Order: sequence, then structure tokens, then C-alpha cells
Amino acid sequence: LLIMPLFLFSCSSEGDRDKDGVRIEVIDGIEHIHNPDVPKYPGRSVTLEEDLTITGEDADGKVIIYKPSVFKVDHKENIYIVDQAEFTITQFDSGGNYFRTIGGKGQGPGEFQFAPAPFEFLPEGGLLVWDYFARRFSVFNKQGEFLNSFRFECDMGEIFFVTDGEICISVQEGMHENTKLFVKIIDRKGNIKKDLGRFKYDMIFGSKVRGADAFGVTIIPFATYSIFAGDGVLKRLYHCFSAEYLIEMYDEKGNLIRKMDRPYEPVEVTEMEREEGKKRFSLSLIHISEPTRP
Repeated sequence: LLIMPLFLFSCSSEGDRDKDGVRIEVIDGIEHIHNPDVPKYPGRSVTLEEDLTITGEDADGKVIIYKPSVFKVDHKENIYIVDQAEFTITQFDSGGNYFRTIGGKGQGPGEFQFAPAPFEFLPEGGLLVWDYFARRFSVFNKQGEFLNSFRFECDMGEIFFVTDGEICISVQEGMHENTKLFVKIIDRKGNIKKDLGRFKYDMIFGSKVRGADAFGVTIIPFATYSIFAGDGVLKRLYHCFSAEYLIEMYDEKGNLIRKMDRPYEPVEVTEMEREEGKKRFSLSLIHISEPTRP
């Protein structure tokens, strides 16, 4: 008679728990974390301090990086910086000292026809690098030596993480206002293994500028769109929809495993405010040329 009540209590506690004002429940195998309106530590702030400066020159004053852009730091604190001018990835040690250069301009193995980005670290060490113009992923080992490559006939956006056999990426379809955003998991041969579905992508506003070969792009503050972050260590994908206080977490197989939210009442934006915003931000349009595929 004593066993049954204890057993029922144990089961119900797994479904709904409260701690520090946070309510946690599991619905259809997905953990839902409901946070309160007020943060737990409302007075906390973050201060950024300069830790390291890389000048782009070696010890002898020779220029080794001309136009830095995307960068990443590995688990050993080595720093990898994409050079948009030379189509290379320049590696520095944790002290900012030049170590090696990976890739270069060209169409051959280990070379790039466009700035090599995005890129991601491999679980076994080394890099997986995307070449937009070539529609090709290239694989490099720990020593920066080219190993192999494979094609992927889509407009790849971001690499979120890489597992032993699969890659989690975003894919864009369409152009400009008609752009659609998807998240997919592919294998290391470019085959799609799982489609996580379509996500929101309304951040593009633009118009033809000085002819048919230019287009203006900017982000409108009140636009609704999806924001992603990948965790290359834990192999997790985080998705946040800008119109809601909601963060979704996916595991390495692309399964939704957790949702984190808090109370949120969006501020209504009128059509007049939208039009005014478009006019104001059209003054800061970024002019980009349409790329021509080889």
C-alpha cells in the first residue's frame, strides 16, 4: 500500500518542476523551461577588455593577412582568420604569433575561388571549409594539409557543427525578398540526411541600384527572422525567433529537445512606422554586386 503512492509521486515530479521561479515541464519528450519576467540576476553586466591584438604582420614585418574577416578559436586557443583578399585561412597561436597559411586562390585541390567561409573544426582535428563559387567543401587535416573535397549544389549559409559523419548547416533558396531559409543535416559526401524544416527569413529589404548588377541589402529592426548559434563542442544547434522570447535547442541528430521561453508582449508596429523605417534605413543600404557563378 505504501509503494503505489510513492511511485505515482515519482512519476509526476518528472513532468513538472519549479525552481527559483522557473517552471520546467516535459511535453512529448521535449523539455520546456518557462522563465519568469524578472531575470534571476537583474543587476549583472558584462565588461569586455582587450586581451590580444593581431597586426597581420609576422616578426619580420612581412604582411601575412591583408583583409581579415571571419575568425574562429579552437580548443587550444589557436586563432584562424579568413583573408578575403588572398582566399586563405591564416592560423595564429594563442599568443597571436603567425603559424601557417591554409588554402589560396585557384581551382585546384585545396584552393578556393572565393573567400573560404564559413569554416568549422572537425572532431578529429582539422578544418571543413566552404567555397561559395565552387559549391564545394574542402577538408584539411591538423597540419593544414588538404585531404579531400565534395560538392554541394545549394546556397550554403552557415556551418553550425560537425560530427564524425554529419554536418549541420543552413541553406538558402531564392534571391532577395524571396529568400527562404532551411536547416539541413548532410553527410560528408554532400547527401542530405535530414531536413529540420523552413525557418523565418524576412530580414531582406532592397532595391536595384544604378543598374541591374547591384542590389541593396539591410536589416530592418522590426523585421522577423531566425537567429542561429551552433555549439561545435556539445554538437547543439540553438534557434531564436526574433519576434518571440523563445530559444529552441536541437541535438546532433537534428531533434528538438528543449524550448526556453519567458513572458513577452510584442510592441505593435504600424504600417506607417514600417514605411518610415524602410525610408530611413534605405539611406544605409549596402551595395553588393550579384555574384556570377563560374
